[in-house]
Amino acid sequence: MNRHLIAYIALFVTTFGWSLSPVFIRYLSGAYDPYSQAFIRYFSATVVLVVVSGILYRSGLRQAFLNPATFGLAVANTVMQTAWTVGVYSTTATVAQFVVKLQVPLIILLSFFLFREERGVIRSPLFLIGTLLGLFGVGGVLIQDPSTSLLPSLNTATLLIIFTAFTWSIYAVWGKHAVGALHPVPMFTSVAVYTTIMFGILSFFVGNPHTLISAGAHITALALLSGTLPIAIAHCTFFYAQKHLGASVCTSVTMLNPLITHFIALLLWHDESMYWVQWVGAANLLTGTFLVIHAEFGGHNKTAESFDA
Repeated sequence: MNRHLIAYIALFVTTFGWSLSPVFIRYLSGAYDPYSQAFIRYFSATVVLVVVSGILYRSGLRQAFLNPATFGLAVANTVMQTAWTVGVYSTTATVAQFVVKLQVPLIILLSFFLFREERGVIRSPLFLIGTLLGLFGVGGVLIQDPSTSLLPSLNTATLLIIFTAFTWSIYAVWGKHAVGALHPVPMFTSVAVYTTIMFGILSFFVGNPHTLISAGAHITALALLSGTLPIAIAHCTFFYAQKHLGASVCTSVTMLNPLITHFIALLLWHDESMYWVQWVGAANLLTGTFLVIHAEFGGHNKTAESFDA
């Protein structure tokens, strides 16, 4: 199996993992304050990653810890995750998932100016049309009632989600640059370690750290589980995918996550349903994703042909 195909598998693992994140955050919000929840979820992810990296990527882990980029990524990640968690606490997961998609055009724009190898795909009409369809599709999927609007009121929660989109754009593009010199697993392991320490400090001084004990065994187990797939696995696979596919393509494809969230809900709860506008949105989103992947494959094949020649 070639790395290009593995990168797409990694990207879809990321998309699935991140589709669970808002659900976990909202479910755990009754037991933890935002900072303590972020700490325990990242603590869980860090334990898993340190064990894996310590066994498989020991030299790479040492190199990642000594690279100042990982500390910078951790700072950006802590700021971004704090704004995201507090924002989701104060609004609905639906509105949060919609507003945060502002990151898509931002990352594409930054990638165009910063990464020469991505410009060919970004210029592709298929990519641009596919991304635009995807954005409309996300809006359609997230409309739970055709008579309502997804346009949020401009309050603190909305501003925090918008800020999340900006900081995530910086994090993603910076990560794409850093993963060129570092293996994605030890790289994010070091980022997770630094991020966990920062969230521990925030929990102690700003949050309510006693909730880490009072939450109970069931909630604690769920919080620890929520750090494995949406954080530990999803971030590592995301950086791997970005290394081989580019930040712009990865960002466009991960727009699928709200659709996956809906399908999971349809499978788990029989009283869940989708309105016609959501089915139209799903069709647009799937079509847009297909066009984006087709555009990237076309650009990849041309590059491979020129290399072979």
